[in-house]
Amino acid sequence: MKLIKYIVALGLLFSLSCSEDNDDNLDNQPTQPNLVIKLKFDPNQERLGNLGQPVGIAPGNAAQSPSINRMSANYIEFAPTANTPLETGEIIYVGNETSTGGAQAIDFQNAIFAGDNDTFITVPLSEVTAGTYEWVRVSLAYQEGNIDVLVNGQDITGTLGSFVGYNTYITSFNLNESTIDVNANKLQGFWAFEAFGITTQGQAPEGATTVPNPLFASSPIPPG
Repeated sequence: MKLIKYIVALGLLFSLSCSEDNDDNLDNQPTQPNLVIKLKFDPNQERLGNLGQPVGIAPGNAAQSPSINRMSANYIEFAPTANTPLETGEIIYVGNETSTGGAQAIDFQNAIFAGDNDTFITVPLSEVTAGTYEWVRVSLAYQEGNIDVLVNGQDITGTLGSFVGYNTYITSFNLNESTIDVNANKLQGFWAFEAFGITTQGQAPEGATTVPNPLFASSPIPPG
């Protein structure tokens, strides 16, 4: 794995549960228990800093809670303890990656997306090592939602797509039926905004993306 961003942003929680596959044509076959991972967006979740601790808004700055429509992750790992080094726990999921754009990157075109309370992935329990896990590490790849913007004294609502993975190869993507062509790798912090059919895009400075990690002291995540 390349550098992995661990982030729990904008109220992302994970709901883990077991389920059984049902098929009317397999009534006499044993069912298979699964680990079901769903996304849950909580606009009231505490604002956290890079150390995973509650933080306020710095003087001279402002913030808002977007209305999140969907998210994608490219890495999920269960860690037995706070001292478990990155990538040495039980890796549940690794998203598709590609070197088409040069350096290794998340393959956006083949990413999995989910909305609030939607199932993100389903993993057979037979593929998960039995054990006790105290922490879940999640590397987000993309988040999309609506934000309010003040333009020339007028309040408007637009859609913001944020590529928060370490590096993402994008051919094109759609924001409210507006297609944005990229055909290149984009580092963490690339974004695009759409309102009234007009789109714009940009790149946040290196290190500007908040990466909450409450295990910073015992199990740090590489920058980027």
